[in-house]
Amino acid sequence: MKKFLILHISLVFVTFILKGQSIEQTLAFADKQFEESNYNNAIKTYERVIFFNNSNNFSIFFKLAECYANTKNYSKAHHYFDVSYNLSDNDSMSNAIIFNKASLYILSGENNLAFIELLSLDDSLGEFQEWQKEFYFGITFFQKEEFDKSKIHFFKAIDTNNNSQKEAINQLFIDNYKLKRFNPKLMKYMSVFAPGSGQLYCGDIKNALNSFVLTVSFAALFIYTVHNYSYIDAFISVMPWYQRYYSGGFMKAEEIAENKIIKERNIIFKKILDVVAFEEVP
Repeated sequence: MKKFLILHISLVFVTFILKGQSIEQTLAFADKQFEESNYNNAIKTYERVIFFNNSNNFSIFFKLAECYANTKNYSKAHHYFDVSYNLSDNDSMSNAIIFNKASLYILSGENNLAFIELLSLDDSLGEFQEWQKEFYFGITFFQKEEFDKSKIHFFKAIDTNNNSQKEAINQLFIDNYKLKRFNPKLMKYMSVFAPGSGQLYCGDIKNALNSFVLTVSFAALFIYTVHNYSYIDAFISVMPWYQRYYSGGFMKAEEIAENKIIKERNIIFKKILDVVAFEEVP
């Protein structure tokens, strides 16, 4: 009973406050917060308008979705984009919402869901949205490591008469294909047979030297112990250390190769995005 009275009093108080400030004024304040990128304040105010006005205003839900997207609350952003999509009576705006949802999925690494969103686009796309579609498809396929499909869509997103763009994209994909030579399993087996060689092939000289020196040193110590003491002494005192650095070396080679591919691929990916960037025709 006490909790009910407190809740009732709170609602009465809020209603009293809102009477001093019209819905229009509250909405204007929310819009101002949105324009000034004060997204948390905008969220609270937009949701207040929706709660007390039972609003079906497309603009409110769309801006609320963008607020949540900018605060990285993607689940809420998706919810309000869905609401605004259902309220939209404009094909161009509906497509814009789909692109917004796809971009959120891409940012969160859910590329399959982004792909599904893009498939729901209708055919009424303007020049920019047509470019955006190919651009987003190129991104999703690249992130899914389906590079041949990615290349096709990125080519569709550039001016076919711009040879320098075509050559740049083609070269970047060639550079990406070359990363296969750093196959993590291959680097691992290289270091199994020749400690440090996998790291050296990846360009990590420091770890290559560490692996080689430590492995060879303990191998030499093992032989020395066998020669001066016994096999049992060598196996008990030296072998555990040798195995640790030997196995650690080839496992490290695999990790270094994986990290190198990720790093180099990210650099290539950013360069591709720069090349394909939309340029509005004056």
